[in-house]
Amino acid sequence: MSLSKAARVLAAIAWLAPAVAAAKAGPKPLEPAHVLKPTEGYFDEAFALEPGGARLYLVRTDGATFAKLEVVELANGKTTSSFDLPKDETAVERLEPLPDGKGVVVVSRAGTAEAPALVATLIDGAGKAGVKVGPALAFGRPSAPPQDLLLAFERKRGAHDVDVTYTITPYKLDTLAPVGKPRTYKTVAGELKNPPFRVLDFVDGYASAVGERPRVYVKKDDVREPARMATLDTLTGKITQEAEIADLLAWAQAGTLRARHPGRASFPLWGQDAPAIPGVEGAHLHATQRHVASRMGQGRRPQALQELHAGRR
Repeated sequence: MSLSKAARVLAAIAWLAPAVAAAKAGPKPLEPAHVLKPTEGYFDEAFALEPGGARLYLVRTDGATFAKLEVVELANGKTTSSFDLPKDETAVERLEPLPDGKGVVVVSRAGTAEAPALVATLIDGAGKAGVKVGPALAFGRPSAPPQDLLLAFERKRGAHDVDVTYTITPYKLDTLAPVGKPRTYKTVAGELKNPPFRVLDFVDGYASAVGERPRVYVKKDDVREPARMATLDTLTGKITQEAEIADLLAWAQAGTLRARHPGRASFPLWGQDAPAIPGVEGAHLHATQRHVASRMGQGRRPQALQELHAGRR
Protein backbone atom coordinates (compact mmCIF):
# COMPACT_ATOMS: atom_id res chain seq x y z
CA MET A 1 0.00 0.00 0.00
CA SER A 2 1.35 3.42 -0.93
CA LEU A 3 1.97 6.04 1.74
CA SER A 4 -0.77 8.32 0.40
CA LYS A 5 -3.33 5.47 0.33
CA ALA A 6 -2.44 4.40 3.89
CA ALA A 7 -2.86 7.98 5.05
CA ARG A 8 -6.32 8.11 3.49
CA VAL A 9 -7.32 4.83 5.23
CA LEU A 10 -6.07 6.09 8.60
CA ALA A 11 -7.93 9.36 8.10
CA ALA A 12 -11.15 7.48 7.30
CA ILE A 13 -10.77 5.29 10.41
CA ALA A 14 -10.15 8.34 12.57
CA TRP A 15 -13.22 10.04 11.10
CA LEU A 16 -15.46 6.98 11.68
CA ALA A 17 -14.21 6.16 15.17
CA PRO A 18 -16.43 8.67 17.05
CA ALA A 19 -19.52 7.46 15.17
CA VAL A 20 -18.74 3.80 15.97
CA ALA A 21 -18.13 4.65 19.61
CA ALA A 22 -21.40 6.56 19.78
CA ALA A 23 -23.28 3.63 18.21
CA LYS A 24 -21.85 1.23 20.80
CA ALA A 25 -22.73 3.61 23.61
CA GLY A 26 -26.36 3.73 22.51
CA PRO A 27 -28.76 6.67 22.51
CA LYS A 28 -28.50 9.31 25.20
CA PRO A 29 -31.04 8.68 27.96
CA LEU A 30 -33.83 11.20 28.41
CA GLU A 31 -33.54 13.57 31.30
CA PRO A 32 -36.48 13.51 33.77
CA ALA A 33 -38.76 16.52 33.50
CA HIS A 34 -39.60 16.35 37.21
CA VAL A 35 -38.40 14.32 40.19
CA LEU A 36 -40.96 13.42 42.85
CA LYS A 37 -39.77 12.94 46.42
CA PRO A 38 -42.12 12.12 49.31
CA THR A 39 -42.19 14.71 52.07
CA GLU A 40 -42.70 11.88 54.54
CA GLY A 41 -42.87 8.11 54.24
CA TYR A 42 -42.56 6.59 50.75
CA PHE A 43 -44.55 6.18 47.56
CA ASP A 44 -46.31 2.83 47.46
CA GLU A 45 -46.41 0.52 44.44
CA ALA A 46 -49.90 1.59 43.36
CA PHE A 47 -49.93 4.55 40.95
CA ALA A 48 -51.72 5.45 37.72
CA LEU A 49 -52.06 8.17 35.09
CA GLU A 50 -55.47 9.64 34.47
CA PRO A 51 -56.83 9.36 30.90
CA GLY A 52 -54.95 11.93 28.81
CA GLY A 53 -51.91 11.83 31.08
CA ALA A 54 -52.30 15.25 32.72
CA ARG A 55 -52.21 13.95 36.30
CA LEU A 56 -50.49 11.21 38.23
CA TYR A 57 -52.31 9.50 41.10
CA LEU A 58 -50.18 7.78 43.72
CA VAL A 59 -50.22 6.58 47.32
CA ARG A 60 -47.84 7.98 49.95
CA THR A 61 -47.55 6.07 53.21
CA ASP A 62 -45.22 5.03 56.00
CA GLY A 63 -46.77 1.56 56.07
CA ALA A 64 -48.21 2.01 59.58
CA THR A 65 -49.58 5.39 60.71
CA PHE A 66 -50.86 7.08 57.54
CA ALA A 67 -51.77 6.48 53.91
CA LYS A 68 -52.54 9.38 51.58
CA LEU A 69 -53.82 9.57 48.04
CA GLU A 70 -51.91 12.30 46.19
CA VAL A 71 -52.44 13.94 42.82
CA VAL A 72 -49.50 15.39 40.88
CA GLU A 73 -49.86 17.78 37.93
CA LEU A 74 -47.36 16.45 35.41
CA ALA A 75 -47.02 19.80 33.64
CA ASN A 76 -45.14 21.24 36.62
CA GLY A 77 -44.49 18.23 38.86
CA LYS A 78 -46.35 19.76 41.81
CA THR A 79 -48.64 17.89 44.19
CA THR A 80 -52.00 19.64 43.95
CA SER A 81 -54.08 17.38 46.21
CA SER A 82 -53.41 15.09 49.17
CA PHE A 83 -56.17 13.13 50.92
CA ASP A 84 -56.26 10.57 53.70
CA LEU A 85 -57.42 7.18 52.46
CA PRO A 86 -60.27 5.53 54.39
CA LYS A 87 -58.80 3.67 57.38
CA ASP A 88 -59.94 0.24 56.24
CA GLU A 89 -58.74 0.76 52.63
CA THR A 90 -55.07 1.61 52.97
CA ALA A 91 -53.79 -1.65 51.42
CA VAL A 92 -54.20 -0.34 47.86
CA GLU A 93 -54.04 -2.86 45.04
CA ARG A 94 -54.63 -0.52 42.09
CA LEU A 95 -55.92 2.92 41.13
CA GLU A 96 -58.35 3.73 38.32
CA PRO A 97 -58.40 7.53 37.78
CA LEU A 98 -61.36 9.29 36.17
CA PRO A 99 -60.84 11.90 33.43
CA ASP A 100 -60.21 15.60 34.11
CA GLY A 101 -59.36 15.24 37.80
CA LYS A 102 -62.90 14.16 38.72
CA GLY A 103 -61.73 11.47 41.11
CA VAL A 104 -60.40 7.94 41.25
CA VAL A 105 -61.58 4.43 42.00
CA VAL A 106 -59.38 2.86 44.66
CA VAL A 107 -59.19 -0.95 44.65
CA SER A 108 -57.91 -2.20 47.99
CA ARG A 109 -57.35 -5.51 49.74
CA ALA A 110 -60.05 -6.37 52.25
CA GLY A 111 -59.82 -10.13 52.77
CA THR A 112 -57.40 -12.44 54.54
CA ALA A 113 -54.60 -14.70 53.37
CA GLU A 114 -57.02 -17.63 53.59
CA ALA A 115 -59.87 -15.78 51.85
CA PRO A 116 -58.42 -12.96 49.71
CA ALA A 117 -60.86 -10.29 48.55
CA LEU A 118 -60.89 -6.80 47.08
CA VAL A 119 -63.20 -3.82 47.38
CA ALA A 120 -63.51 -0.79 45.09
CA THR A 121 -64.30 2.69 46.43
CA LEU A 122 -65.11 5.83 44.45
CA ILE A 123 -63.27 8.92 45.75
CA ASP A 124 -64.26 12.25 44.22
CA GLY A 125 -61.99 15.13 43.22
CA ALA A 126 -62.25 16.64 46.71
CA GLY A 127 -61.07 13.43 48.37
CA LYS A 128 -64.49 12.37 49.68
CA ALA A 129 -65.12 8.60 49.71
CA GLY A 130 -68.43 7.56 48.18
CA VAL A 131 -69.85 4.36 46.72
CA LYS A 132 -68.11 1.09 47.57
CA VAL A 133 -68.60 -2.22 45.74
CA GLY A 134 -67.39 -5.70 46.57
CA PRO A 135 -65.94 -7.71 48.06
CA ALA A 136 -64.83 -9.59 44.97
CA LEU A 137 -62.03 -11.95 44.11
CA ALA A 138 -60.69 -9.49 41.51
CA PHE A 139 -61.50 -6.37 39.50
CA GLY A 140 -60.58 -5.68 35.88
CA ARG A 141 -60.93 -3.10 33.11
CA PRO A 142 -61.69 -4.00 29.45
CA SER A 143 -59.22 -2.64 26.91
CA ALA A 144 -61.82 -2.71 24.12
CA PRO A 145 -65.15 -0.83 24.18
CA PRO A 146 -66.99 -0.40 26.43
CA GLN A 147 -63.93 0.89 28.29
CA ASP A 148 -65.80 2.89 30.93
CA LEU A 149 -66.53 -0.23 32.98
CA LEU A 150 -65.08 -1.84 36.07
CA LEU A 151 -65.66 -5.59 36.15
CA ALA A 152 -65.91 -7.52 39.43
CA PHE A 153 -64.93 -11.18 39.12
CA GLU A 154 -66.02 -14.04 41.39
CA ARG A 155 -65.27 -17.75 41.27
CA LYS A 156 -67.04 -20.40 43.34
CA ARG A 157 -66.41 -24.12 43.24
CA GLY A 158 -69.29 -26.56 43.06
CA ALA A 159 -69.82 -29.96 44.60
CA HIS A 160 -66.89 -31.26 42.56
CA ASP A 161 -63.56 -29.48 42.18
CA VAL A 162 -63.91 -29.46 38.40
CA ASP A 163 -67.28 -27.67 38.58
CA VAL A 164 -66.92 -23.89 38.88
CA THR A 165 -69.33 -20.95 38.66
CA TYR A 166 -67.91 -17.65 37.41
CA THR A 167 -69.70 -14.34 37.94
CA ILE A 168 -68.79 -11.07 36.22
CA THR A 169 -70.53 -7.95 37.50
CA PRO A 170 -70.09 -4.76 35.43
CA TYR A 171 -70.10 -1.32 37.07
CA LYS A 172 -69.94 2.14 35.49
CA LEU A 173 -66.47 3.37 36.39
CA ASP A 174 -67.38 6.98 37.21
CA THR A 175 -70.29 6.10 39.51
CA LEU A 176 -69.80 2.43 40.43
CA ALA A 177 -73.47 1.94 39.58
CA PRO A 178 -74.30 -1.59 38.30
CA VAL A 179 -74.66 -1.90 34.54
CA GLY A 180 -77.37 -4.48 33.98
CA LYS A 181 -77.36 -7.80 35.78
CA PRO A 182 -74.32 -9.90 36.74
CA ARG A 183 -73.26 -12.44 34.11
CA THR A 184 -72.99 -15.97 35.54
CA TYR A 185 -71.28 -18.89 33.82
CA LYS A 186 -71.61 -22.33 35.38
CA THR A 187 -69.11 -24.86 34.12
CA VAL A 188 -69.28 -28.63 34.59
CA ALA A 189 -65.86 -30.22 34.22
CA GLY A 190 -64.70 -26.89 32.79
CA GLU A 191 -67.38 -26.66 30.07
CA LEU A 192 -70.36 -24.39 29.54
CA LYS A 193 -73.56 -25.85 28.20
CA ASN A 194 -74.81 -22.72 26.43
CA PRO A 195 -72.94 -21.73 24.43
CA PRO A 196 -70.90 -24.93 24.23
CA PHE A 197 -67.50 -23.69 25.36
CA ARG A 198 -64.62 -24.95 27.48
CA VAL A 199 -63.20 -22.15 29.66
CA LEU A 200 -59.40 -22.05 29.83
CA ASP A 201 -58.74 -18.52 31.13
CA PHE A 202 -60.10 -14.99 31.41
CA VAL A 203 -58.34 -12.08 29.70
CA ASP A 204 -58.87 -8.39 28.93
CA GLY A 205 -59.93 -7.49 32.46
CA TYR A 206 -62.38 -10.45 32.61
CA ALA A 207 -64.30 -9.11 29.60
CA SER A 208 -63.28 -12.17 27.54
CA ALA A 209 -62.70 -15.84 28.15
CA VAL A 210 -60.27 -17.87 26.05
CA GLY A 211 -61.13 -21.49 25.46
CA GLU A 212 -62.32 -24.16 23.05
CA ARG A 213 -65.44 -25.00 21.16
CA PRO A 214 -66.04 -28.74 21.76
CA ARG A 215 -65.86 -31.38 19.06
CA VAL A 216 -68.95 -31.53 16.86
CA TYR A 217 -70.37 -34.73 15.41
CA VAL A 218 -70.99 -34.54 11.66
CA LYS A 219 -73.64 -37.15 10.99
CA LYS A 220 -73.31 -37.32 7.20
CA ASP A 221 -69.57 -38.05 7.46
CA ASP A 222 -69.90 -40.07 10.68
CA VAL A 223 -66.94 -38.23 12.22
CA ARG A 224 -66.29 -35.78 15.00
CA GLU A 225 -64.67 -32.54 14.00
CA PRO A 226 -61.74 -31.43 16.17
CA ALA A 227 -62.18 -28.79 18.86
CA ARG A 228 -61.63 -25.17 17.80
CA MET A 229 -60.03 -22.34 19.76
CA ALA A 230 -62.45 -19.53 20.53
CA THR A 231 -63.12 -16.39 22.54
CA LEU A 232 -66.23 -15.74 24.61
CA ASP A 233 -67.43 -12.19 25.30
CA THR A 234 -68.37 -12.45 28.98
CA LEU A 235 -70.56 -9.33 28.84
CA THR A 236 -72.81 -10.71 26.09
CA GLY A 237 -72.31 -14.46 26.41
CA LYS A 238 -71.51 -14.73 22.71
CA ILE A 239 -68.60 -16.33 20.88
CA THR A 240 -66.72 -13.50 19.17
CA GLN A 241 -63.76 -15.34 17.63
CA GLU A 242 -63.27 -18.89 16.49
CA ALA A 243 -60.50 -20.60 14.53
CA GLU A 244 -58.98 -23.96 13.74
CA ILE A 245 -56.25 -25.25 16.05
CA ALA A 246 -53.65 -25.83 13.36
CA ASP A 247 -50.79 -26.57 15.78
CA LEU A 248 -51.94 -28.75 18.67
CA LEU A 249 -48.54 -28.65 20.39
CA ALA A 250 -48.49 -24.85 20.41
CA TRP A 251 -52.03 -24.76 21.76
CA ALA A 252 -51.12 -27.21 24.52
CA GLN A 253 -48.06 -25.12 25.44
CA ALA A 254 -50.26 -22.03 25.59
CA GLY A 255 -52.58 -23.87 27.97
CA THR A 256 -49.68 -24.73 30.27
CA LEU A 257 -48.58 -21.09 30.32
CA ARG A 258 -52.11 -19.89 31.05
CA ALA A 259 -52.27 -22.19 34.06
CA ARG A 260 -49.01 -20.72 35.38
CA HIS A 261 -49.85 -17.09 34.52
CA PRO A 262 -53.64 -16.59 34.53
CA GLY A 263 -55.05 -13.45 32.96
CA ARG A 264 -52.30 -12.98 30.38
CA ALA A 265 -53.13 -12.92 26.70
CA SER A 266 -49.65 -13.55 25.24
CA PHE A 267 -46.47 -15.19 26.43
CA PRO A 268 -43.20 -14.21 24.70
CA LEU A 269 -40.41 -16.49 25.90
CA TRP A 270 -36.65 -16.03 25.89
CA GLY A 271 -34.53 -18.58 24.07
CA GLN A 272 -31.54 -19.14 21.86
CA ASP A 273 -33.16 -20.26 18.61
CA ALA A 274 -34.93 -17.03 17.64
CA PRO A 275 -33.65 -13.81 16.04
CA ALA A 276 -31.88 -11.46 18.43
CA ILE A 277 -33.71 -8.35 19.60
CA PRO A 278 -31.82 -5.25 18.46
CA GLY A 279 -30.15 -3.48 21.37
CA VAL A 280 -30.51 -6.39 23.81
CA GLU A 281 -27.24 -8.26 23.91
CA GLY A 282 -27.60 -12.03 24.24
CA ALA A 283 -31.40 -11.90 24.34
CA HIS A 284 -33.62 -13.70 21.89
CA LEU A 285 -37.38 -13.70 21.64
CA HIS A 286 -39.36 -16.57 20.24
CA ALA A 287 -41.80 -15.26 17.68
CA THR A 288 -43.15 -18.50 16.27
CA GLN A 289 -46.41 -20.33 16.74
CA ARG A 290 -44.83 -22.57 19.34
CA HIS A 291 -43.84 -19.77 21.68
CA VAL A 292 -46.47 -17.06 21.36
CA ALA A 293 -49.71 -18.04 23.04
CA SER A 294 -53.13 -17.13 21.76
CA ARG A 295 -53.95 -13.41 21.66
CA MET A 296 -57.59 -14.12 20.96
CA GLY A 297 -59.84 -11.85 22.97
CA GLN A 298 -57.59 -8.78 22.80
CA GLY A 299 -59.92 -6.67 20.68
CA ARG A 300 -57.73 -4.31 18.65
CA ARG A 301 -54.31 -5.56 17.63
CA PRO A 302 -51.99 -5.40 14.60
CA GLN A 303 -52.55 -7.94 11.85
CA ALA A 304 -49.10 -9.41 12.45
CA LEU A 305 -50.05 -10.24 16.02
CA GLN A 306 -53.41 -11.65 14.95
CA GLU A 307 -51.51 -14.19 12.89
CA LEU A 308 -49.32 -15.17 15.82
CA HIS A 309 -52.07 -17.05 17.64
CA ALA A 310 -50.75 -20.31 18.96
CA GLY A 311 -51.73 -22.79 16.31
CA ARG A 312 -52.23 -20.19 13.58
CA ARG A 313 -48.75 -19.94 12.14
